Amino acid sequence: MLPSRWSVTCMGLLAFASGCSQGTEKPAEFYPVRGPNGFITYRSRADDPPAPAVAAAPAEEAEAPPDSLITLYEKQQAEAAERRRQADDQAEQELRRLRQERARQERLAQQEEEAYQQQRRKLVQEQAKREQQRNQLHDLRQRQAREQANDDAEADELRREQAAQEFNNIMGRIRLRQQQETLRRQQLRDSRIGGVPMRNGVPIGP
Repeated sequence: MLPSRWSVTCMGLLAFASGCSQGTEKPAEFYPVRGPNGFITYRSRADDPPAPAVAAAPAEEAEAPPDSLITLYEKQQAEAAERRRQADDQAEQELRRLRQERARQERLAQQEEEAYQQQRRKLVQEQAKREQQRNQLHDLRQRQAREQANDDAEADELRREQAAQEFNNIMGRIRLRQQQETLRRQQLRDSRIGGVPMRNGVPIGP
């Protein structure tokens, strides 16, 4: 930085000296130039070769020397703009990748949800089918139990009727025997009174 400061100092002294020597002369114009060693020096535009005879371009459109600060500034601005553009492109690509990844995750989540709901419906249907079969088996067993109970009741009723009929038959035979025995005794008693011998209720002749 020391040579640059000396260059600025020398440039100021030259400008002052030229102003003092010729009051009506236009002050010299200097512009920065980077030297081969990397240091910035200043060159007077009076030392530049004269421009060609063609019409001169406006001052704002004149190109700066390749090593001037304006050129370096514009180059840095262009490089910065390029870096911003690349960063924007990378950010856009990253954002697009994140959106695609989020969409893929949402599709996977939806597919998993659909698979879960389908499995759940299948389990519910199987459970309902098993419950229906269990209810049908329970109803069948109850119906069989009622039919068996009815059959047992009918069998008991038939057995009771048969027992009652048999009892009535036995009692009828007993009453018949009692009547026969009563009649025989009555005949025997009558035969004894009338003098006619009887055997088993039948008169015995002489």
